[in-house]
Amino acid sequence: MMVDPEAAAAAESAGEGALLPCGVGAKVGYAGEIPVEAKWRIVRLGTGHFTGTGPMYGGAKFNIGPMALVTDEDSGVSAVLAAKRIQANDKEMFRHVGVEPAEVPILVLKSTVHFRADFQPIAEEILCVRSPGAHVTDPAELLYRNLRPGLRLTPLGPVRE
Repeated sequence: MMVDPEAAAAAESAGEGALLPCGVGAKVGYAGEIPVEAKWRIVRLGTGHFTGTGPMYGGAKFNIGPMALVTDEDSGVSAVLAAKRIQANDKEMFRHVGVEPAEVPILVLKSTVHFRADFQPIAEEILCVRSPGAHVTDPAELLYRNLRPGLRLTPLGPVRE
């Protein structure tokens, strides 16, 4: 899911089937973010009101504002736009705009760990990558000041002197 309140609102105004004439994403404010420019076709709209079904959010009521499933006409890559920021760790976030996660050959999530409870059972493989965001996923990148000598910051990582 890409958080972009302006693009989600523009999609809602334009309607299903219309072209979305803007780059999407890069609205959270982290270093390294750039909007994704494409010929976005609005495939499906959602209100952002739905109930979580997964192990972590099961039963939780969501209101994340206008949502849209958009597809780049050139590459066929799709994205889910949302107006409000939330960690993508419940399949219902995708189903709300017509995407069944188990039927998608490649699904990209921006989440550190919590996604695993709902998505790992449908995954053939999980690839973890580094991307801009609020949370550092590599503990070696944190600026520690008072660690005891001999500690490893990552499993099987180098011993800290």
